Amino acid sequence: MMESYVRLEGVVKRFGETIAVNNVYLDIPKGSFTTLLGPSGCGKTTTLRMIAGFYDVDEGRIYIGDRMVNQIPPHLRNIGMVFQDYALFPHMTVFENVSYGLRIRRESRDRLAQKVREMLDFVGLSGLDKRYPNQLSGGQQQRVALARALATGPDVLLLDEPLSNLDAKLRVSVRRELREVQRRLGITVIYVTHDQDEALELSDSIAVMNKGIVVQVGTPWEIYFQPRSRFVADFVGAVNFLAGTVTRRLGTIAEVASEAGLILARDPDGIAQPGGKALVAFRPECVEISTQQDNGEGTTASGDSDLVTVFRGKIRSRSFLGRMVRYWIEVPGREIMADVSDPGSRGILEGEVNVKIKNDKVRIVSEG
Repeated sequence: MMESYVRLEGVVKRFGETIAVNNVYLDIPKGSFTTLLGPSGCGKTTTLRMIAGFYDVDEGRIYIGDRMVNQIPPHLRNIGMVFQDYALFPHMTVFENVSYGLRIRRESRDRLAQKVREMLDFVGLSGLDKRYPNQLSGGQQQRVALARALATGPDVLLLDEPLSNLDAKLRVSVRRELREVQRRLGITVIYVTHDQDEALELSDSIAVMNKGIVVQVGTPWEIYFQPRSRFVADFVGAVNFLAGTVTRRLGTIAEVASEAGLILARDPDGIAQPGGKALVAFRPECVEISTQQDNGEGTTASGDSDLVTVFRGKIRSRSFLGRMVRYWIEVPGREIMADVSDPGSRGILEGEVNVKIKNDKVRIVSEG
């Protein structure tokens, strides 16, 4: 297990009567890329600003390394921060912006110039040191802000939705660059976003927040394929839900009778018990559809990892997305989504279809 470097213990932040962050516990490993993910107003930026020292903590403790930093001012925490709007000084050149923190620390002129050159080369901006921010593209401004944050050699780098002002295509390329920078430096990064794709691509660990609470922490794989609650499943990517009654348990697997038919779902946390209600979640890409009729409906198994649920359904609509086609299929009781990749090789499906759900990625989730 990786060593915890940034640690939050029971952290609370209030703004008047509103509790913005509510009793948050979080361990962030040294050298990791950790993302705080959630909808607007969930408390993720407030949490980041408390780590930075811009907001005081009302309750709880924050540690960076072995230091409790609650009472330590921001400039003494040795953190770097990149803001959503980059916060570059418009009257300063690129060189002056990147060197700002070094000048505050009274670095020698030679050392300052060397460090700025190293940082601009590191982020691919060599030769642009005399330009002003308004002479740069959005991606270049983002790199200047990153170079400025890294120039002082911070222990922790904080990024508050730094890609939200870039167009979609540029966001994809810049986030790859960010991840590469983090890996090369081995720095501890805490990243705030509401973009699920960013979180899944960039992170070693994701902390999903809602209404001021951390509702689940895990790897991108765990957050996507093993959500513990309806909120996490629904917020991170497209998802299907089926409600039903638990008929029996098979170890960590629950058999659920839904209107569509019997379905087997993973339930390692023991959320569902025989006779009780259960909510089943599964991703559209876990659904296979074909026009070939199977011998029968129901659930089959040829080993614990090969559980398959079979329904019959009817395609009601579809959406061509280039790399895949998303189908909406009517099954008894509701409609579910199925994503079919490589549509060019299979053609477009219509009418009655056989629906197979790969149960190794089907989960029981709580209603919260």
